[in-house]
Amino acid sequence: MSDTEPQVEKSRSAHIGPFRDLVDANLAVGRLQDEGIDARLVGENLAATLGPIYGAAYAGGPLVLVPRVDEERANAVIAEVERTRRERLNAESPVCPKCSQHAS
Repeated sequence: MSDTEPQVEKSRSAHIGPFRDLVDANLAVGRLQDEGIDARLVGENLAATLGPIYGAAYAGGPLVLVPRVDEERANAVIAEVERTRRERLNAESPVCPKCSQHAS
C-alpha cells in the first residue's frame, strides 16, 4: 500500500455522522445500505477496544463512510432517522399535567 492510497480513498469518501456509539453507527450503516448506499464503518475495532470515552477522544469515534457522490442522500436518510427517533421519544415521554411539556 502506498502513502497516497488512504488520501485517495478519503477524497472519494465522505464522513457521515457523528454517532453516539458503535451501535448507532452500525444501525446507520445498515439503514444506508438498505437505501442502496455503499456505507461502511471504519475504526470499529479501535473504538470497541478503547471504549466509548477513549475511543471518541482518541479516534473521533466510529466513522461511517459513504461515496462522496451519495453524501447528500446519506445525510438526508440519517436526518430522517433522527427526526423519527426524536418524534418517537417525545410521544413516549410523560407529559406534565400542569404545563403539557414533555418530561426529559
